[in-house]
Amino acid sequence: MNIKTRLMALGFTGAILTGGVLVATSEDEVLLIYIDPAGIETACFGQTGHNIKLGMVFTN
Repeated sequence: MNIKTRLMALGFTGAILTGGVLVATSEDEVLLIYIDPAGIETACFGQTGHNIKLGMVFTN
């Protein structure tokens, strides 16, 4: 792998990691199921999945 490809991969990795940190620090913990703007049932810090159903309540 040449240096240009390595630097590009490093840049993309840094951007992805930075974005993940920014999203994680701006998310709030919600202990109820809510419908996010995309219409998906979501819980806690953005957890989704087939086991998330409206009416569920979580604890810390």
